[in-house]
Amino acid sequence: DLQGKALYVVSETMQTSGPAFQVHALDLTSGQELMNGPTTIAAQAPGNGPESMNGVVAFDPLWQLQRPGLLLANNSVYLAFGSHGDQGIWHGWLLTYNMSDLSQPPGVFLSTPDGNGGSIWQAGRGLAADNTGSVYAISGNGDYDGLANFSESFFKFSPTNPVLADWYTPPDWSDLSGNDSDLSGGAALIPGTHLIVGGDKSGQMYLVNGDAMGHGTSGTAQIFQPVQDGGIFNMAIWNRGNSAYVYIPERYDTFKCFQETGGSFNTTPVSLSKVQSDEPYDGMAISANGSQNGTGILWVTTSDNSTPTVPGTLHALDASDLAKELWNSG
Repeated sequence: DLQGKALYVVSETMQTSGPAFQVHALDLTSGQELMNGPTTIAAQAPGNGPESMNGVVAFDPLWQLQRPGLLLANNSVYLAFGSHGDQGIWHGWLLTYNMSDLSQPPGVFLSTPDGNGGSIWQAGRGLAADNTGSVYAISGNGDYDGLANFSESFFKFSPTNPVLADWYTPPDWSDLSGNDSDLSGGAALIPGTHLIVGGDKSGQMYLVNGDAMGHGTSGTAQIFQPVQDGGIFNMAIWNRGNSAYVYIPERYDTFKCFQETGGSFNTTPVSLSKVQSDEPYDGMAISANGSQNGTGILWVTTSDNSTPTVPGTLHALDASDLAKELWNSG
């Protein structure tokens, strides 16, 4: 937060009572605590899940992991939680803290209050906000009934403290959950739109209209299979004005660029790299001077994960034509 000159972070420490998470606002120049922080993260929500007591589910830091990037929006800092490798009894939690006063109680959304699972983990990607302040996230494997439990879903939250405004759940959510093919990549917004891009562990990509998500499995989305091996965990997006380029890696294969225009994807790649990806977790980022051809660079990292002594490589690829490598650190 440049105006408040604060950096918001979440820490996890082992204390005598067990693990604890804290949210901090740190002065950008001195590192000193600001905004009445730090605050130990605690939350509860109505529910009848397996660990509930008297109709209340309490946040349990023993089984939760704060994995996604944080989001500053609507004068709040948004934190999301998933599981530690699906161990114990876990849920997806979304908490919002007043960015000017971290000591105030958080706003709370619980993905599976009457069940289990529904991590908001997103392979580490941060939450997303559009130009109206609506916030988007996705959940992973677990229970779904469309009433209280919302695993395997794309979420849209109203700008106020996290109230679920709409959601989309793939019709085959049970298969995704049972086969460990759950939603993994995203949620990413096409800039200037309310279109949400996501991916799953089986390699399917989703394009969901955030203005008409359908309140569950009755909603519609474009779903296609750009990746055959390794799943989708990461993506980068370049806004091209009237269209967007979305970049994804494939295990033991190339980096691929797909074009979105008018709310749908061309399912044939518009360009492919000559650089090979080792794993589907490769880091990617776009730098570009607007939407013009010749100004976009897709930065990617590659490595040989089978040989730890071989250093990784940073590549700069022409974002308009991934076959053109501009530079690499090797």
